[in-house]
Amino acid sequence: MSIFNNITEPTFALLGFAVGVIYGLDGWRGSSDNLSFFRQPRIRNLSWVIGVGFLGFLSRLVFEDVSRARLLFFYFLAFVIGTIIIVVGWGLIIFVSYSYERIFHPDKYPPPPFSPFIDYFFYGYSFVREEYSKGLERLKNQIDEKRHEFLPEYGGHVSKAIAAISAYTSTPTEERRAEITKAILDAICAVMHLYNFKVRDLKFNANCMIAYPKDTVPEAVLTKLKFGWGDRARYAHYLALYVYADNKGAQDFSLPVEDGNLPGAANSILPGGPQAYLINETVIVDNTQDMAYALGVPGGIREEIRNYFKGRKSFQSFACLNIVYGGRQVGLVNIESNQLAVFGNNQEHKDELESLLFPFCFLLGFLIEGVAAP
Repeated sequence: MSIFNNITEPTFALLGFAVGVIYGLDGWRGSSDNLSFFRQPRIRNLSWVIGVGFLGFLSRLVFEDVSRARLLFFYFLAFVIGTIIIVVGWGLIIFVSYSYERIFHPDKYPPPPFSPFIDYFFYGYSFVREEYSKGLERLKNQIDEKRHEFLPEYGGHVSKAIAAISAYTSTPTEERRAEITKAILDAICAVMHLYNFKVRDLKFNANCMIAYPKDTVPEAVLTKLKFGWGDRARYAHYLALYVYADNKGAQDFSLPVEDGNLPGAANSILPGGPQAYLINETVIVDNTQDMAYALGVPGGIREEIRNYFKGRKSFQSFACLNIVYGGRQVGLVNIESNQLAVFGNNQEHKDELESLLFPFCFLLGFLIEGVAAP
């Protein structure tokens, strides 16, 4: 059963829907200026919408047996539906697209007060585009200013770390070693924050692992071994967690490293720290839920690793940097983040951060080089 009494009513409904679509696309504009209610562009744009609607009052000049009230009802109902579909739909598109930019390209996302979703509903899409351009300009200015501030602040962190090392050499105790190691790890986290100043809600933690050759590894390290399998006599080194920058969520275990002189070692190496140590290169994992595994790592071990990261929601990505001192690998620095891509989304950022953190890794090498010496 049709809700319409005649052909004129659906015609006016289609007209109202079309006008609603046009209003949603072109007339849904507000103003950030302090204008009176009736001078707001969005309200003024409604005048021609209402004008078209009241053509229904002239319908008796053309059509017979029509209800002007019903024509106006169908016209304005369809207009509202058309407007809502366009405004809400376009708003969702804006929300998704700009959210994608904020998550995956934070270096190209304007800082507050840019708020595209809210700005669109208050002021329209043109205002969003204008604010986006202004926001990018503000971001560029912030980056330029921060570059001028970065080197002095970065140099200050390096100087403090060197001073701490100098203080350690005068009173070299195990307690002081751990204390200064933590101070250097704190400095690493501070540099990470300094470099990523424009990314909101970003958190870092860092830890130091000491590398023990298999011939001198303490029994206490072996009892804390995780993710090992098969004939463990094949392992050449063990990486033991030593100190964290922040003890909240700190772990206490060791990881095995395959013997690079044995055939198939690269095919069995664990991802992350063991891989970084084996190949003596920085390893960066941009997403702990999407790690690559060597073909020889058993499925059960892979599942154990996945479960480990699932249980640590604040640990979404990490980087492993080698600590080399006196031409010898002595351990690793692991930097973890609560967001994806701990070292950024492009190779330039990754290489730059690795270079910036090298002095701290060298200083850590001075501290720990004798702990596990063969």
